[in-house]
Amino acid sequence: MAAQTAKEAAQQRQEEARAAQARVREEQQAAQFVVQQERERERQAAAEAREQKRREAEERRLAAERRAAEAEFRSEAVRATVATFEKLLADRNRHLEVRNRQAEDAFNAGGPAAFVETIQQSLATFGVPRRPELGR
Repeated sequence: MAAQTAKEAAQQRQEEARAAQARVREEQQAAQFVVQQERERERQAAAEAREQKRREAEERRLAAERRAAEAEFRSEAVRATVATFEKLLADRNRHLEVRNRQAEDAFNAGGPAAFVETIQQSLATFGVPRRPELGR
């Protein structure tokens, strides 16, 4: 009977040892699962951070393209305004050359009175040019 009791006690200890090993395995698996979940969260956070950086870079690129397009538009408007002023000055210089010749001819042909009359006619017909619209 003592042998039977010893045998049963040994079996009991083996079962307890197996149960303890099973608990250890379960705890290890649970810990491993927690670690895997944490790694997955970290991976997702890193992917989200990369995506956010990509979106921010795209926004910066688009903003730079908009600024470049606006700068080109404004530059073209300035070029057009400068061209208008250049044409205005060239036309004014041609007009002044014609009026200058007319005044000289009037003075040479009719004296000071003809000169004054020519100048008065020139001033009466002289139009002040309109200021060209600036590109805004």
